[in-house]
Amino acid sequence: MIAAALISFILSLIHRKKFKSLRYIGLYPLASLLQILIFHNFSSLKIINSTVSIFLSLEFAIIYHFFFQIILSEKLKKGLRILCLGFLIYLLYMWIFTNSFFERPEKIYVVQSLFILIPCFFYFAQLFTIPPTIRLIESPIFWITTGCLFFFSCTAPVFYVYTILNLLGEFDILYWIILIAYSIFFICIAKAFLCKPIQIEDMVL
Repeated sequence: MIAAALISFILSLIHRKKFKSLRYIGLYPLASLLQILIFHNFSSLKIINSTVSIFLSLEFAIIYHFFFQIILSEKLKKGLRILCLGFLIYLLYMWIFTNSFFERPEKIYVVQSLFILIPCFFYFAQLFTIPPTIRLIESPIFWITTGCLFFFSCTAPVFYVYTILNLLGEFDILYWIILIAYSIFFICIAKAFLCKPIQIEDMVL
C-alpha cells in the first residue's frame, strides 16, 4: 500500500498540470502516507485518533472537490451540494457531541463512505446521458471514480460489521482488507495520471 501510495503521489506531481479535474487528487495519497507515519510513530491514541479524524475530513473534501469538477448536470450538482452540507453538519455534530474525534473516529467512517459512494453513482448515471466519445479505460476520471467506488464498497460493510459487533480490537482481517483496497485505489489513481490527455477529458469522461 505504501508503495502504491508513493507511486501515485509521485505521478500526481509529475502530471499535476495534465488534468484539471485531478488537480488535488495527489493530496490524497500524500495524506495517507502522512497518516501511516503518524500511526507508526506515535503511541498516544488521542493523537492517532485525532489525526484519523482530520484525515477523514480531508479525504471527504478532496473527493467531493473532484466530483464537483466532473458532474455536469445541475440537478446532480445540487444533490452534491446538499450531500456535502449534510455530511458537514453530521461531522460537526459528531465531533462536538460525541467522542468520535479523539476516541472513536470509526463512528464517522461508515456514514462518510455512504456520502462518497453516492457521487460515484451520480457519475455512472451521467455516462448514460451523454454520447460516447472516448473509451472509458482511457479516461482518468473513470479510473478515479472506479477506484473510489471499489474502495468504499469493500471497506464500509466490513467496518460496519466490526463496529456493531465491537470487534475493532481484533483488527487483523479488517486491517488487511483496508490495505488491499487502498492499494487498488492508489493503483487506479496512478493509472489515471498515466492516461493520455484528451481535449474533452475534463468536460465529461
